[in-house]
Amino acid sequence: MLLGDLGAEVIVVDDGTPRTAQERGNDSGPSRDDLTQPFEYMRRNARRIALDLKHPDGQSVVQRLVSRADVLIESFRPGVAARLGLDQEQLREQHQRLIYCSISGYGQSGPYRDSQGHDINYLSLGGLLGLTGAPDGPPIVPGTLVADLAGGGLPAAIAILGALLGRERSGEGQFIDVSLQEGVVGLLSPMIALALAGWSVGRGTSVLSGGAPWYRVYATSDGRYLAVGAIEPWLFAELCRQLEHSEWQDRQYDEAGWPAMAAEMERIFSAHPLQHWRDRLEPAGVCVTGVSELGEVLNDPQLATRGTFGDGVPQAMNVRTLPVMSGMPRSPASPPSDPGADAEEVLEGLGFSPGERQRLRQSGGVG
Repeated sequence: MLLGDLGAEVIVVDDGTPRTAQERGNDSGPSRDDLTQPFEYMRRNARRIALDLKHPDGQSVVQRLVSRADVLIESFRPGVAARLGLDQEQLREQHQRLIYCSISGYGQSGPYRDSQGHDINYLSLGGLLGLTGAPDGPPIVPGTLVADLAGGGLPAAIAILGALLGRERSGEGQFIDVSLQEGVVGLLSPMIALALAGWSVGRGTSVLSGGAPWYRVYATSDGRYLAVGAIEPWLFAELCRQLEHSEWQDRQYDEAGWPAMAAEMERIFSAHPLQHWRDRLEPAGVCVTGVSELGEVLNDPQLATRGTFGDGVPQAMNVRTLPVMSGMPRSPASPPSDPGADAEEVLEGLGFSPGERQRLRQSGGVG
């Protein structure tokens, strides 16, 4: 999706045959029970062809695709792509400019390489899940897919762009091995740095996971929540003055005193509604914000001004995932098509004649 948003020509190879709403037995669209359907927005700006990679005709088409591609991305478990005729070493030997990117849960090597998993599993083994939540409670699952997006897809896109630039200089492609678990560990680099520096790091107890009273969330009297981020000593000093506890100023890093300080802050913040604290602390320059619910995010005036939701429609398909770029005006994303819906166009672009296209469709190798 990121590469497509940047203007890359993306062809998604789906498994199986196209499934229309009627074929799913639901004329009004996908079933609410189909958990994969909401994530179809990630196929925006892409053309789609359905291939049976175990069929000789499916293989012939994918091999021709590879011969014309700059980048191949696969997310099978290690070894599966090679069994389907997409071995990275062989393909890169045949096509020296090919950039081959494998995205898997644990990478192409190591004792976990063949294990299956989902976002929650990579967060678990990557350490992020164990740091999220209250100190006396269970780990809390984050509100989005952190490993899949920030630990896998984003590093893959960055590495691919770097490999494309490197190819301009060397003339050769390369192999990219993305591990979602490693990506999660990379996101924990601030916590690892704190631990190596001697700070205590634990669930809900460390300086960045809710232990520090000046970097945490507090309930207000109206049932809302206030996020406080007074890390710098001068911001903490101003917070202390505003809360009429100037005696705290020299105790910011006294971890032993954090529980008592936090308890007092809980009492203070719970005495007034969220807007009271915003009106009082924001003009003083203290970094505080209300904790927005999803509906508020979709109608946030800052995001509306920046065009985050494209033409103003708060739908996932229109969310801008890239920064504003002066040299690349944002164009509306093309909606995702059904699996295999662009097969005829893709095959024609690959040079297959009308007769060949008809035979491929009839053989079962192409959906």
